[in-house]
Amino acid sequence: PVESADRAESDQELRGAIALHTGPEPEIRHERQMLHSILELDDVEVGEVMTHRRNVTMIDADLPTPEILQIVFDSPYTRLPLYRSNADDIVGVLHVKGLLREFGVRRGEVEEIDVALLSGQPWFIPETTTLLDQLLAFREGREHFAIVVDEYGAFMGIVTLEDILEE
Repeated sequence: PVESADRAESDQELRGAIALHTGPEPEIRHERQMLHSILELDDVEVGEVMTHRRNVTMIDADLPTPEILQIVFDSPYTRLPLYRSNADDIVGVLHVKGLLREFGVRRGEVEEIDVALLSGQPWFIPETTTLLDQLLAFREGREHFAIVVDEYGAFMGIVTLEDILEE
């Protein structure tokens, strides 16, 4: 409760300081609006802006490599969750650039590519994480992609740095 009161007081002080940042120029109005938006990121949870699981392109790691490549080529995304057996068993995140690099190294011999070995570790976050906290975590971890889970660990969707910046 004390921490909450301190935070509310700090927010009010920041909002007051932002209000003092005045001027008729469109740039100043835009800056003021942007600063208010940043404060509001603390009021929104990732579950509200994530891409829902039904809209996420995912890859079954047990598919033959040519089928995986076709999914990747048909997708407009650069990072794709990789799962085994069911969509809740996410084992990695495949970065398309790494797959293409491996494709080049193997000179088109796709059967030898193991996408599970190429994938990065998934970063799981609770759906109740605030956008501000996740923005700071993305910055600190130099990451742009997270898997959103509910309180039971079930896959809910994904959130990207771009999703937060758009918000």
